[in-house]
Amino acid sequence: MLASLLAFTLAAQGNTGSLSGRVVDAATGQSLTGATVTVCHGRDVPEPKCDSLQARTNGDGVFRIDNIAAGLYDAFAAAPRHLIAENRVSFLVSAGQESAPITIQLQPEGSIRGRVLNADGSPVTGAVVESLVANQAASFCCRQP
Repeated sequence: MLASLLAFTLAAQGNTGSLSGRVVDAATGQSLTGATVTVCHGRDVPEPKCDSLQARTNGDGVFRIDNIAAGLYDAFAAAPRHLIAENRVSFLVSAGQESAPITIQLQPEGSIRGRVLNADGSPVTGAVVESLVANQAASFCCRQP
């Protein structure tokens, strides 16, 4: 029985590979501790499988995910005070192999400062400013209360 279990375990490990890498702040290059890295099956799959393939980075921003079935995958990351990476990193997992390490860069959150003025240049009291982001392009609008 033990021999059967061992043979099954070794066979299962032979059909999978692993991925390691690092998550960094795109502006500073500093490692991001505690970022969540998610791996999804490649874009050619109609409904990506992302649910169980996750890891958190350590104090050096490094992560590792084992037992990934062979195939094409995309990885992205999320970290506090950073934007979720829209540009996924693609990689190939080969059975019994470790993929080349990847680096995922996350843009830090930003802030908006300024003044809302009427057409005559006078300030608009109590104006509400909203930021809308779509496809990496930001637009701003404001409305009077």
